[in-house]
Amino acid sequence: GAIGPERVIVRPDGRVVVVESVIAAALEPLRMSRGQLWERFRVAVPPTAGSSRFDQVTDVLQLGVLAFSLVVGRPLRADEILSQRLPDLFEAATADQAAEGRRFPRALRSWIARALLFESRLAFRTAFDMERALTAAVSEDGLCRPNAGAVRAYVVRCAGGSPEAAAAAAAAKFREAAQ
Repeated sequence: GAIGPERVIVRPDGRVVVVESVIAAALEPLRMSRGQLWERFRVAVPPTAGSSRFDQVTDVLQLGVLAFSLVVGRPLRADEILSQRLPDLFEAATADQAAEGRRFPRALRSWIARALLFESRLAFRTAFDMERALTAAVSEDGLCRPNAGAVRAYVVRCAGGSPEAAAAAAAAKFREAAQ
């Protein structure tokens, strides 16, 4: 798939909807580099030798980037995604939470680090594994309470407008690039 803040809509009832999740089928044959995929479509893919692949590990990374964007409260930039700075940014963001007097849930912190593929031996291999681990992390800490209003505010801030407008803009950008 191709999952990012621009492809996620939070409906007024708080339900999350992923749009354009099959965009990868159209992007993979273009054989774009990681940098091109991020710059043009904000699609995160793991570093590989040769052209980028859209496999289950790519899905994991994209969900990790989306979750981490929620933690830092903004979309990640190309220099953060495409460099080796992401682990440092992650450490700083979770430390900032502590400095503000909020405890960042240990289990959720570990889950995001695994989703961002920091250590290949600990990284998730599939989105299914991620889902099981997230359910366990949320119940383990008991501190992570869903807040549809906060998620909606984040998506609106990332998109610079409504989530629906963000999805329409992403669709238009994809159609333009595919031509």
